[in-house]
Amino acid sequence: PQAILADFRGQVIQSDGYAGLAPIFARPDGPRRAGCMDHCRRRFVNALDAGDGRAAVVVSLLREIYAIDAQARADGVDLDELRHRRQRDSRPLVDRVHLVIGDLAGRATPKSPLGKAVTYAVNQWSTLVLFLDDPRVPLSNAHVERQQRRTAIGRKNFLFAGSDDGARRFAILHTLIVNCDLVGAPPFEYLRDVFRHLADDWPMARIRELLPAAWLADQRRQQQPPDRAADPVDDVVAAAA
Repeated sequence: PQAILADFRGQVIQSDGYAGLAPIFARPDGPRRAGCMDHCRRRFVNALDAGDGRAAVVVSLLREIYAIDAQARADGVDLDELRHRRQRDSRPLVDRVHLVIGDLAGRATPKSPLGKAVTYAVNQWSTLVLFLDDPRVPLSNAHVERQQRRTAIGRKNFLFAGSDDGARRFAILHTLIVNCDLVGAPPFEYLRDVFRHLADDWPMARIRELLPAAWLADQRRQQQPPDRAADPVDDVVAAAA
């Protein structure tokens, strides 16, 4: 990961507690580390499944925190409103979780499922709460892990790409299709249009315009109705205002 992210100049990287990423965050100009709440929650769920009822309070509070973000997504709020809701509704719940975990830290056996859950939460706490102040940060990166299943499930099929060059071409197409899914672009229409542009000698200097997100944005712009002619009355009202 250090080699892959050597040129990364973004502000935040979200991950679990993997120590191999630590040197990236230690750089003077390095990004901040955002933790994954799912990795924290999962450990308390495991402790609860193992019969330790003390984990139930944390699991219940985390469920409420997740519900706040889920409602915000359903309402289609912008980042400012999401920050407001997290500060108003999520932060008090996060503070309660912190108090409960602090209390459990002195009572849970370190090697027990609950003890391991508490240790992880304590060690990662500063990264887990970053989402409260930065609305760009999701509660967890579980959605990224789900995307990796596509590759894992198809791995045996990839053995039959035919050659190294065939595998590379397949990887490129696979990446394009997954990105279509991520941004909501219809794959068939996208590929048909891209192949048409490439056949018409599309310039390499503008190749980024054919990536799924850029292509979809252009399609939406083309579908917007032209602005109506300015109404003289509107001009007068605007001038008066």
